[in-house]
Formats: sequence, structure tokens, C-alpha cells
Amino acid sequence: MAKTVGPLMSLDAHGTVAGNLTFSKRKTCKQVRFQKKQTDVITTDRTTVREKFAEAVAAWNILSDNDKATWNINARPYRITGYNLYIKEYMLTPPVPIEIDYMEYANDGAAQAAYVTDADAGNNANTKLLLPYTGTNGSQVIPDTSVGGAHGNATAVAHAQLSTAEYKFSPSSLLLDGVDDYIWWPDSDDWALGYVFTIAKWIRFNTDPSAVGMGFIAQVVDANNRWALFTAGNEVAFHIRDTGNYLLAFWVGKDFAVDTWYHIEFVRIDGGNSSTSWRIFINGISQTLTKSQGAWNTPMPTIAGPLEIGKHDGANFFDGHMDEINVTKGKALHTANFTPPTSPYSTTPDLQCYSENTIKTQGNYSLKTIAL
Repeated sequence: MAKTVGPLMSLDAHGTVAGNLTFSKRKTCKQVRFQKKQTDVITTDRTTVREKFAEAVAAWNILSDNDKATWNINARPYRITGYNLYIKEYMLTPPVPIEIDYMEYANDGAAQAAYVTDADAGNNANTKLLLPYTGTNGSQVIPDTSVGGAHGNATAVAHAQLSTAEYKFSPSSLLLDGVDDYIWWPDSDDWALGYVFTIAKWIRFNTDPSAVGMGFIAQVVDANNRWALFTAGNEVAFHIRDTGNYLLAFWVGKDFAVDTWYHIEFVRIDGGNSSTSWRIFINGISQTLTKSQGAWNTPMPTIAGPLEIGKHDGANFFDGHMDEINVTKGKALHTANFTPPTSPYSTTPDLQCYSENTIKTQGNYSLKTIAL
């Protein structure tokens, strides 16, 4: 049925005839258009896009006014509205549809320090040695499971072996008798740690370490050419020695108890010439460093010698258990106090933590990699 106003073929005609011909005025001219009815085909892809768009709109609607204002600011360089930018980002990379835990930290640094997922994720390309010490009781097969190093099995000296009697993480740990036990790997470029690295481990003493020095980890040519982390009296000490000269020596005071698990993390943050470039954490608490010789910015030496665990200066052997040793090159896993890990390292990809303020400001950009 014709629905027109004015004579059908006149300049004043407008409206639609039989649902196909539409008479209208466009600017300074008249036009007649043939309208073809569109077939509304519902496909799976179309339904998916529609549902995603509806989710995006719903997500926008629950944003606070401040959040929307921030999106509007971020959208200005593109000459679109904050709403359009938000919908675009949501459609391209929607947030993970689970409840978000906004970590109540004042800034990203605090969030990273309190919830460092790099440390939890652990095993990645920067991990040059990872010793979970898992195996059967008495076994001397001690493999390196690191992604970035993959140095194979350690050479177990004397009675160095796995023990199921004590462990931090099931089912076993490394047992050393304090007499002549230790493990080692041949020289490698991975042991040239540079200016940024982390060495972390769990330790448990069978005898009082204040009575005799005990080696944690060292790379050694001989007593005059080495770097080492060890106990000396009521101290945890670190030395770099070259041709008999101490290029750097510093320590922290600590009175250890026997039959108690401790988490030790030794970190170099950068090449700066102050104590702030280094950290020794005991159970996640940064200790006060005291330098006795050398310069804080001394580079880690490139030593053509084996990496040894459980021995220092050829005679000071560790007496007790070790678990979850990790050597990471190129990353300072912690720079401020933290909670020691409560589970073994995994192959989970690295995540990043963000403060609540960043999450609110950056929206999806920060939600892409938030640790939940």
C-alpha cells in the first residue's frame, strides 16, 4: 500500500510505496531509492560478537565516574570518546572474567615488593640453576631443572644425597654431613652473574653454624680466586677475592638456630657503589649490610672454576639440609621485604603486579597481566 505525501511523481512527494520505493528530499534535490530488505541471518560468530559487545557495554556502565573520565583523557589523542576506546580495547582483549583482587597497595613498587610473581613463577629463561631436590631417599642423582640453564645432574661428592627425613617442600631435600659432602657443576658462562642476579635457597642446620664456617654457594678456582656466600660465626658473609686480594667483603649478623628452616635470598640490584645495590634477606627480611673490604660496585668476576654448593674455602662444609636452590641471572627477584615462598617453583609464565590505582587508571592494559 502506498504511503506517500503529495503527488507520486511530483517534487513534493515523500514516503514509501509498497515497502520498496522511497521518495525523499536530500539537501537541494529529490530522490527515489529502491530499498532491498535485509535478511537477518543469525550466525554463531555474530552471536559471539554481540554477546561480547554486550559484556563490554555492561562493563563500561559499572565504571566509576573517575574511571570514565580517565578513559576520556586517554582517548583524546585518537579523537574518539573514552567509551569508544574502552569498547574497542574490551573487544580486542577482554579482561579475564573472574573476580579481580585489587591489591590495596599505594603504588606499583609496593605491589611488586609484597607480591612478586616473578619469584613465584620462578623457572624462566633467567633461571640458570634450579634444584628442587626431589627424588628417592639416599639418591645422589640431583638434576638441574632450570629452563635457562639446564646443566644436567650435579656431581655429588662423598655422601651428598637426597633425604626424605627433612624437607621444606615434599618429598625430599639435599642432605650434607658437614665433613666432606658437597655438590658441583663445571664452569659455565651462566655463573658469570653480572650486576643483577638473585640466589635463593632454603637451609636447615644440623649443628650450630657459629662454631664453624659453612659454605652455601661459591665459584672457585682456589682460595685466592673465588666468590662465595657462606656463614662465618654469627654472620652470613659474601666475598669476592682475586689473586689473594679482597675486592669486596661484607656481612650481616645472624644467630641461627639448629633444626629450623630459614629462607636465604642474596640479591644484587645494580652496579651502584653503595650498600643499597645489594640485599641479603633472611626469611624475607632485608638485613643491614656491613662492608669490611673493597668497593660496593666491584663487578662479579668471570672465574674459570666449578660452581660448588655446600662448601667454602676447601674445608668449611655445610652440615644440614638444603632445599629449592635457585640462581637467577639478570633479575633481582626482590628489592624490599617479602613473604618467603610457600610452594615450590613452577614453570608458570612471569606475571606482573599492579597497584589498585594503576588498575583503575589503565583499565584493560593492567588487567591483561594482573596476578590474581
